[in-house]
Amino acid sequence: FYVLTDYANSTKLFGNLKHSSVVARSAEENTTDVSFSLKGMANVWNFDYVLRMTETFPSRIDFRRLSGAFKANEGYWKIEPLDGSGKRTLVSYYKYIDGGMIPQSIINKQLKEAMPAVMANVKAGAEARALQVSLKQF
Repeated sequence: FYVLTDYANSTKLFGNLKHSSVVARSAEENTTDVSFSLKGMANVWNFDYVLRMTETFPSRIDFRRLSGAFKANEGYWKIEPLDGSGKRTLVSYYKYIDGGMIPQSIINKQLKEAMPAVMANVKAGAEARALQVSLKQF
């Protein structure tokens, strides 16, 4: 959860992301508005947009487009323990983008190609964080 909600470092998870920054936060509503700048196809265009992240600790992060590129950009991260040991976790990611004038087949292809690296980066980030936490206990 902490790796996914470290929005200032989202570029470490998403290789096609140029920049990310928090623009607003509401502790009462558990929301964070985040501005993203995405490298476009073949680095020809950039896509800038703001997503509202609704955080339900420790299991879910829903997001939806507030402004910027794309007609729709929504989805969620879902985090589920696989056993009682706390050593195995299933992380699921759902994302829907309506690119407007960009053909859906191109968007789907980009998402499909990016996801193996994204999930590997999430795993590496979570393992590094777990190691840091365990080292602090000594």
